[in-house]
Amino acid sequence: METGTITFKSSIQKLNQGFEWAKAQALSYVREDENGAGKWYEAALPGSFEVIVAYYEQYLWTGDTDYLKNPVFTKYYSQTCEEQIL
Repeated sequence: METGTITFKSSIQKLNQGFEWAKAQALSYVREDENGAGKWYEAALPGSFEVIVAYYEQYLWTGDTDYLKNPVFTKYYSQTCEEQIL
């Protein structure tokens, strides 16, 4: 398992132990992307869907169809809804 570079130090030992536990839990989700995109965090997947909802809400608010048709967005939608799930 990776150790990561983020650190935390406190005079309260329980906080240090809690941080180390939480860091280890987060790093346990790190894996290499099979498509060569580098490391990604499996635990962040629900956040990916929240981003899609936010883009859709921006479309509803602005009427800007770029949120639906821009190739950058459609690639993100495809990768999130198809490649990461299937």
